Amino acid sequence: MLVHGYTDTARDWLMLVRWGAKDAIIDDAQKDALRTALPKAQVKIYPEFGHNPIWEDPADVANTIKGFLAN
Repeated sequence: MLVHGYTDTARDWLMLVRWGAKDAIIDDAQKDALRTALPKAQVKIYPEFGHNPIWEDPADVANTIKGFLAN
């Protein structure tokens, strides 16, 4: 799933991963693989959004990112 040799080091990174539950591009298997590959990642799922939550509700996404960075 992860490319460019970052798989091993990325497992230890603190990061925010976000997607829309109605994403028609990234399937559930890919999302599960990403969660497995990045166990320390904070995952935010937007239940009403598709592939680009930032286009659908920029303010909500910005607040999610601000909250993540504040911690």
